[in-house]
Amino acid sequence: QLVDQPADRQVAQEAPVAEMMPLVQTEIGSADCNDGAFIGELMGWLDARSQSYLAWTWDAWNGACPVLITDYAGTPNGVYGQTYRDHLATF
Repeated sequence: QLVDQPADRQVAQEAPVAEMMPLVQTEIGSADCNDGAFIGELMGWLDARSQSYLAWTWDAWNGACPVLITDYAGTPNGVYGQTYRDHLATF
């Protein structure tokens, strides 16, 4: 699970793995729903290496963070949810 980890962690620990085999980073997220910087940077890093990721979590748990949506209509939860939604919409 990666929630608000420093960018150098992904380079130091995950780059060697990503060079050798497919990598799926699960449960990426942000503890602050008003911040999308971490997942934006991480998704970009993983995309550049043709790797995969899943965000935490597609549920509306009373708007708590880190959840992607505030309701089951898919309304993004803060900057975090909007960043993930906007990124996926580019594909």
